[in-house]
Amino acid sequence: MAEQMSQTLNGTILIALDDKVIVRKTYGYARLYQKGKDLNGMTISQLSAARGKTENKLTNTTPYELASISKQFTAAAILKLVAAGKMKLTDNLSKYYPNNPYAGITIHHLLCHTSGLPEYFDFPEEIWGTEGLTTNEQAIQKVFSRREKIYFKPGMRYKYTNTNYLLLADIVAKVSGVKFEKCVEDSIIKPVGMMNTFYVTQKNEHRDIFFPRGHLKSGEEVAIEPLDGTFGDKGLYSCPEALMKWKIAFFNEYSVLPKEWVEKASSTQNKLITGAEPSELYGYGFHLEENPYYGKLVYHGGLWHGFHHIMVYRPSDNMLFICL
Repeated sequence: MAEQMSQTLNGTILIALDDKVIVRKTYGYARLYQKGKDLNGMTISQLSAARGKTENKLTNTTPYELASISKQFTAAAILKLVAAGKMKLTDNLSKYYPNNPYAGITIHHLLCHTSGLPEYFDFPEEIWGTEGLTTNEQAIQKVFSRREKIYFKPGMRYKYTNTNYLLLADIVAKVSGVKFEKCVEDSIIKPVGMMNTFYVTQKNEHRDIFFPRGHLKSGEEVAIEPLDGTFGDKGLYSCPEALMKWKIAFFNEYSVLPKEWVEKASSTQNKLITGAEPSELYGYGFHLEENPYYGKLVYHGGLWHGFHHIMVYRPSDNMLFICL
């Protein structure tokens, strides 16, 4: 099986049972050096030499852009502020953005994707420009100024939308009084002891790291694009070793949040106004599934510009599965 994995996976797998690692495997390269806009002009021998460099080989502590696995950290940052009495789940979006065009949306709706807000990823590419990365502030300004039609009345349906968590990250900054990245770093990343974990806006502070690039199935590198700069919905870099520390601190030790809030985050929150449950269950920052074979699963995937991840926690036997 190991030989098969080494031929099909370019990434890292970690499986732990009751907080003991039983599988830890890493295969492949940060950059495949096969195809890509910034590789044009390199000969086959030059590409091969670049691929074989020591710094290009993935390790157990290589940090990946976690894509939507980042959402659980944004949710935890919000819930920490709620638990501390600094904000409420029932707070209306207008409390933080008085001139926003969308009525009736609460923090709860944002956390569990029942807000009905339009997906900012779906806006025309040309609005983001071509110079530099888009900031959260710029993206939020576009969300409100474009006044795109809301998908549905808040609470009436469930639709997974990255705009929700883009806003939540900004709200954390507004309530805490410090930048979102700094808030998460000081209240979660450092106390938990997560190595190689930081946001996209902090990459320049880690220039010693050779970062993985996203790739298509063809082996072509995905070019860096403006929306690679936004975070909260994505934008957190980390590695399996650090994510295991996070899982233990969050789900087992309750050192990030009190047990009642962990249970709330990992239980169904996206019930509709009608009382019905959508076919896809979501808590606060986590997908949920009651699997007939495996029991309850608390998980999140991540898919962004060539990165494809999954992180699954099974409470019944304290199993953790991570594939980045």
